[in-house]
Amino acid sequence: MMSSCLSRIPAALCVTAVLALLCGETSLAQANCGSTPLCRPYEKIGPACLRNRRMNLRFILDTAKENNFTVGSTLHNVATYGFCPVVDQLSSFTLTGAPFLASSYITKDEASGSVTRHLSLGMKPRYLSVYGFGTSNSTAYPEKGFSRGTVLVAVNGSHFTGVSNSVGIVTILSLEIGLHSGLFNYIGATEASETTVSNPNFDPRLCNSTISSSGVTYCDMEITVPVAATVVQPAKVGFTPTCDAHDTCTMADPHVYQCIGDIPGQKNCGVYKSDPNNIEGLQLTVWVSYYGTDSRRKVLTSGGKNPLNFVSFARTNALRAIGDKISNLFHGNISVLL
Repeated sequence: MMSSCLSRIPAALCVTAVLALLCGETSLAQANCGSTPLCRPYEKIGPACLRNRRMNLRFILDTAKENNFTVGSTLHNVATYGFCPVVDQLSSFTLTGAPFLASSYITKDEASGSVTRHLSLGMKPRYLSVYGFGTSNSTAYPEKGFSRGTVLVAVNGSHFTGVSNSVGIVTILSLEIGLHSGLFNYIGATEASETTVSNPNFDPRLCNSTISSSGVTYCDMEITVPVAATVVQPAKVGFTPTCDAHDTCTMADPHVYQCIGDIPGQKNCGVYKSDPNNIEGLQLTVWVSYYGTDSRRKVLTSGGKNPLNFVSFARTNALRAIGDKISNLFHGNISVLL
């Protein structure tokens, strides 16, 4: 499956045309990222992000074990999706084939040429991560189960459906990108260091008469001790739930979409499927919005257009209407206006 996907996509990226929904208009994103260097807010040296300029945004998807492949001696067990969004434009990105790659695989009968789709055997949790969105001590690759830069997108669904061969597939995600002067802000982060403190074992009487076998010194009034690093998440950066605190989908019709995740109140909209033929047509859509300030300290405003922000003040029926229209967009009706 992976080899066929890579053969169809330039630059070995399984990506699709980007749909951007902004101010009630739907448009296709430019395929060309331009000649200007893409900003990298997760790098200390940048380049820092500037409003209306493009950013290097890469999603890393855990694939089903049957979709893994080896090049030389290196095992590849992820699929990478690359985009170059315009900073401070509310956008939605479609990760083509992600639900299928994470949960299913294809076999082909060489004699007849027939293709059969299967669910991954022994389905394990699969995650989607954003490169560079990790914690202050490990920015490149977010830590699963801890960092907001990674999120569960596929899981064994038997506990929910009662069907042994079923999977839960997340299809709607929301990603926040918070910037401080165009870069991620790791508030309160410190690196590992050393400090000098009073020696609790200092004793002049034992200084020259006793030899410690445990490394304890009696002669020095002060000793140097290690200070652990303070590890923090980048401020206002990472995935935010598309389901509410009561595990109800707020980004689409809650009668159609369930909430999938491993933490109550922090789940995401998705569906449960038992037929891999029905999974192949699913898409994973990620909404991206921006907060904070760019490298010239201009305030970023796209976060105010994020559909999730309607949760705090919209009436239930109004919010559901917005969710229904977003669902229409996901199903290919790009004429919908909010």
